[in-house]
Amino acid sequence: MRLANLALEAGKPVVVAVNKWDLVAPEDRPLVLADLDQALDHISFAPRVFTSATEGEGLQEVLATVVRVHDTSRRRVTTGQLNGWLTVWTQRVQPPNFKGRPLRLLYVTQPDIAPPVFIFHVNNEAYVTRPYEQYLRNRIREDLGFSEVPFRMIFKSRTGGKRVRL
Repeated sequence: MRLANLALEAGKPVVVAVNKWDLVAPEDRPLVLADLDQALDHISFAPRVFTSATEGEGLQEVLATVVRVHDTSRRRVTTGQLNGWLTVWTQRVQPPNFKGRPLRLLYVTQPDIAPPVFIFHVNNEAYVTRPYEQYLRNRIREDLGFSEVPFRMIFKSRTGGKRVRL
């Protein structure tokens, strides 16, 4: 748990290798998976690989998953592609209003990789609600292919203020 928290705070990708899976009885596996889901909820995006070192099962899959996750964390999306997606996202779900004033998402950029960082330039970062932020996070995960890696989202106002989200 501590190691997973440290990796998450540092923005490092994580692969959860569940060893000794061969020793878990097939009827007990759903319960073990439920416990694992609950314990590692904060890194639910991390891929899981089930292994058995003595049987040699899943070891190749661990390496392949690590390489895939590493490559994904170093992927860059161009500003043009991001802004195309931003248009689609805001058409699907309208940005919220804050005390009668609408949130306007002006454009988005990805200035950094490993971990990927997305800066949303908005009219006022105080207008960004938690649900809309989660909507954008889900869109980045699903539409841009960052479903297995942690990334940062920064909301930056025209006035220069910013709000960072892990």
